[in-house]
Formats: sequence, C-alpha cells, structure tokens
Amino acid sequence: MTRYSSIILSVTLVLTSFVSLAAFAVNAQPTTKPARDGQAVYGRYCAACHGRGMRGAPKLTDASAWAPRLEQDKATLYAHSIQGIGWMPTRGGCSTCTDEEIKAAVDYLLTIVARPTPVPAEPIRAPQ
Repeated sequence: MTRYSSIILSVTLVLTSFVSLAAFAVNAQPTTKPARDGQAVYGRYCAACHGRGMRGAPKLTDASAWAPRLEQDKATLYAHSIQGIGWMPTRGGCSTCTDEEIKAAVDYLLTIVARPTPVPAEPIRAPQ
C-alpha cells in the first residue's frame, strides 16, 4: 500500500467515525412530544367503547355502572386503565399514550361521571 493510499484510508476512517458519532448523537436525543390532555385522549381512544358501552364498558352517561368504580381509589382505576381489565385492552388501545396521558384521561372521565346531570329548566322542543 502506498503512503498516499494509507493517508486516504486513515482520513476515510476518521470521517466515517465522526459521521457515525454525529448520527448516534442526533438519534440519542430524547424526543419530547407535547403531552395530550385527558379530554383529547378520551375523545380519541376511550370514547369508542365508553361512549357506546361496547363489550361491557360502562357508558359515560350510565351513573349506576360507574358507582362501583367511583368507590375505588384512583390508583386502582389508573392501574386498570394502564394494564387493561376484562375486555379493555392495555392503555385502552392507545399504545403511544404515556402513563400520565392515561391518568389524565381517567381524571377527565371521572369529572364527567361524577358531576350530576343537569336538568333543563324547560323541556326542549323541536323548532317549528
């Protein structure tokens, strides 16, 4: 191997090493996406089943179905939502949701379930 070939090979190896390190450094940066709020997670993932009561999921509007769940502590509700229970899949089917996003969805759902349904002052009538 000539001296010129050795120099080119050495420079190529050094440049390849720098490129590899730079690529690793770029890929090693943590990607932080903005956290979705509870309402957004519920609307995108939870409402599909809890809006209709699919496969035994307690409907959002069914206070009697939620009564036993409201007696449980939040840690239990969070665990069931994250780990899944019965027909409910892990994370409610949201594989990209963080634990905090799932907990926010549970908190959102509980604020809706726990508040009493408002009774309209007058019956709602169809427009004529």
